[in-house]
Amino acid sequence: MNEYSGVFRSTDNGANWTRLNNGLPDNGSVLAFGVSESTIFMSMHIEEGIFCSSDNGTTWSKVNTGMNKDDRFVTFAVNGNTIFAGTGFNGVYRTENRGNTWTRVGNGLSEDECIIAFAQLEGTILAGSSEGDVYCSSDNGDRWDKISKIAEHTNPLGFAVNGTTIFAGTASGVYISMDQGNTWTIVKNLPSNESPYIESITSRGMNVFISTSHDGVFRSSDQGITWIKVDNVLPPWLNEREFIRSFAGSGPTVYAVGGLGNIFSSADNGEKWRHVYKGKDILISAFAVSGTTLFAGWDSLNEDSVR
Repeated sequence: MNEYSGVFRSTDNGANWTRLNNGLPDNGSVLAFGVSESTIFMSMHIEEGIFCSSDNGTTWSKVNTGMNKDDRFVTFAVNGNTIFAGTGFNGVYRTENRGNTWTRVGNGLSEDECIIAFAQLEGTILAGSSEGDVYCSSDNGDRWDKISKIAEHTNPLGFAVNGTTIFAGTASGVYISMDQGNTWTIVKNLPSNESPYIESITSRGMNVFISTSHDGVFRSSDQGITWIKVDNVLPPWLNEREFIRSFAGSGPTVYAVGGLGNIFSSADNGEKWRHVYKGKDILISAFAVSGTTLFAGWDSLNEDSVR
């Protein structure tokens, strides 16, 4: 067993972490988390499907009835009691009974579609593919219609919804849609490189945060019209050897997670950041917040990395 990999939980805002392994395989890196009220869903790289926990991560159960054993689940979307899981090469699965059974809902999706991001608006859900195609469903996933392509030779690495505006973070910058994903316009006013690689994107209240691979963290409070850099108090080494890989939030707090295990939090929209966990070469592959509890999927790069 590799004690430095798997699912970890923190109940003190990230200061201390406990490995969770009751019901989980000994080895396996986490691909994604999904939070549905008090139920946590989690997928792994290995051929184990999806696991869920209803006791804050203390115990886990495999919930893959109706799935193919070779499927890899790379993203989740939660809509009330309905959970969608996007796969690496087999479209979308849906459960309406908290994971007890899953149904593949691929009507309208291309064969072997890789779904890597979801966005939810009132009455509709969008799915972004690795080819940059955007699909829309207005009947809870029963049918999907291809409505747009974000741009040639790019794909959404993540979506964020702010009011009626949809943001797509891609390998070639940020794109915005103001018509429910039917058309997209690239953001050209980022105080960054012309086409930065967007590592992560999230929406918290009136604010949208993005992380780039080399230029740091930016925030927009006016639906993408203007952007300001909000990582001036983050460690100066952060963008030299590590970037912010993902965001998560709970209430007014935003968490920014570095790829090598450093975790920061801000309670004032990124004006000030607190270094809540000092990582040592730990790859955090997934991160989620459920109430006041933090969950992280860790892959150790060396055995001295967790203390």
